[in-house]
Amino acid sequence: MSKTKILLLILAFVAITFGSFIWMIATWDADKEKSISYNWTQEGAII
Repeated sequence: MSKTKILLLILAFVAITFGSFIWMIATWDADKEKSISYNWTQEGAII
């Protein structure tokens, strides 16, 4: 495989990865997601 084909494959991978990340951010709906945070209370804290 030539250097040009390898660079094109790398660029295609980066473009797909970056594009899918942008798509995830653009279509994110926080109201549909369950929060994973937890409100610690004095009784629930591990000391």
